Order: sequence, then C-alpha cells, then structure tokens
Amino acid sequence: MYLGPLMVSFFFVQMCAPELATMADLFQNTYKAMAYYFLLRFTDLQFGLTRNAFRDDGSGTLQQHKPCKIWNKPPCCCVWVFFLPFMKERIMSVWDSRLLFRLTLQYCYFGPLTAVLKMIVFYQGVSKSNAASVSLVCQIVGLISILVAVYAIKVYSTIAEAVPPIHHQLCERDWFKHGKDLSGDTTAPNKNISKKNSWITIATVTPIFAGIIVGLVVKDDLCLDNGNVLLVQDRVNYITAFISILLQFLAGVFAFTKAFPVPGPENRSENLEFAAMKYLELELWPAFALENFPSSIDGIIQGRKSKGKDPDLGVPSQVWLNTFGACIEPRLEPPMEL
Repeated sequence: MYLGPLMVSFFFVQMCAPELATMADLFQNTYKAMAYYFLLRFTDLQFGLTRNAFRDDGSGTLQQHKPCKIWNKPPCCCVWVFFLPFMKERIMSVWDSRLLFRLTLQYCYFGPLTAVLKMIVFYQGVSKSNAASVSLVCQIVGLISILVAVYAIKVYSTIAEAVPPIHHQLCERDWFKHGKDLSGDTTAPNKNISKKNSWITIATVTPIFAGIIVGLVVKDDLCLDNGNVLLVQDRVNYITAFISILLQFLAGVFAFTKAFPVPGPENRSENLEFAAMKYLELELWPAFALENFPSSIDGIIQGRKSKGKDPDLGVPSQVWLNTFGACIEPRLEPPMEL
C-alpha cells in the first residue's frame, strides 16, 4: 500500500526538479521491484510456503488444480502464441515455481540497473553520440523486465485462484479428524491475488508507457518568456510526471475499492492460514519428532490457563470452528483477567 504514495512523491520531485528525475526513477524502480517480490511472497504464504505448496507426489496445496496450460498467460504468451497449441495440460511443479520466482526476481536487478545507467547518461557519463542509444536500450530493457515480472505474477496468481484455500485442503486430509466434514462443500477459491496484481500493474507499468508516448510526441526544447530554455528531456520528465500522478490517483482508487478492501472479522484469514500451514508441515516430520507433540501442546495449554489467559485466545470465528473443531461452541464469557 505504500507503493502509491511513494510513487506520487517521487513524481512530484520529478516535476519540481527535473534534473533529479533519474535519481527519482532509481528509487521508484527499487520500490516497484520490492512490491512485485512481496506480492509473490504473499501468494506463497497463503498456501504454506514452498514446502507445502509443491511436493513430488502432487499433494502440494498449490497443486490441487485441474491440469492446464500453465504458461499461456498474458502478456508474454503473445511472444510464443504459435507454440501454445503444443503446450500440454499439466499440474504445476516446484520447478515451475522456481522459474516464476526467478522471473520476478530478475526485475529486482534489471529495474534499478537500468535506472542507474539512465542516470549516468543524464549526467553525461557517456559520449553524446551514444547517449541516445544507451537511453533507448535502458528503456526497452526496463520495460521488458517489468512485463516479465507482471507475467510471472499473473501465472502464479491464476494457479493460486484455481485451488481451494489451505484450511479447506487441511480438512480434506484423511488423517485430520477434528474439523467439520467439508467433503460436500463447494468452497470457492480465495480470489484476492489477481486484483492486487492488476493494481500494481496500473501503478507501475502505465507510467512507463506514458513516458514512452510523451517522448515520441515531445521533440523540441521550449523557450520560456523569461528567456530561459526548458530542455526537451526536462519537458518529457515534467509532462510524464504530471500524467503519472493522475494515473496513481486512479490506481489508488482501485486499490481502496477492489485490491485491498477492509476485511471483516470472518474475512481475516492470516492466522488461520498460518495454523493450517503448521498442521500440513507435520506430514513432513519423522515419527520420533511427532511423538513429542502431544505433551508439548498440553504444556502450552496448561501454561495459558496457569497465567489466567483464555486458552482459545479470544472468541474463535466460525471459520476456525469449522476447520479445527465444529463440535466446539464459541465461548461467550470474556477472557479471564490477569
């Protein structure tokens, strides 16, 4: 959520001091790379991290989707559109996940690097004969790099929104007998990734296209009334920053209305997903480690009671009750005071 305000602040710097535009671009690209990386991590956390999401036997939480053509997503599918009929429908593997991670991570390097090269060009670190070519190459490489990151998140989010939530998958495990029988439940997948991806795309990619269009239209210096001359590059930076601020406003409206709606008590699923992740991790533990669990868990519960704490840490929501103990009635009395 900090992405929008920071982008606007850097665009204001670019408008008020066009000579600092390349430095502002460096900070922008760095934070945009962080936003894409953290969105990928957010998706990974919803399904119990890689050790739970992908397994060799196909029991991973992100492998519970119908076989599909994983790589036929925009925008990069346009490059290999003629090869799409030859792609096989299959389940996502851990190798696909690692490749998507690297496709996202590459922008963390190329984004700031292209901004540094443009800064060198702006401050005449290369010859005038090569300045235009180096600047154009940096612009093209930066655009391709960010589109590849958008593509990777799109592929990952499409798979994530095609599988049931992790706590629903936990209840379907044969060894998990504590929750509600959800075998006949048609719980819809949690579709909260693609909207966030759309928001980041609007906030980060549209200003780049705006800069390209403005650069193609504005070709001449501007002579001001006081006799000063506004260089063409400064004009481009100023107009691009002004348009980008308007685009950030639209992206902010989309973020508050669609991408990040205020959750209600029944919609807060972070702790529930974390608990389900820990349960599923037990499938990877050896028996001698699992045998110590009952006494350890009993010790934690007794420790809470001895300190006067509510052992349930407050009134559980209905989703918690359905997942971990449908027979438990919600506690209506307030927690015990210390």
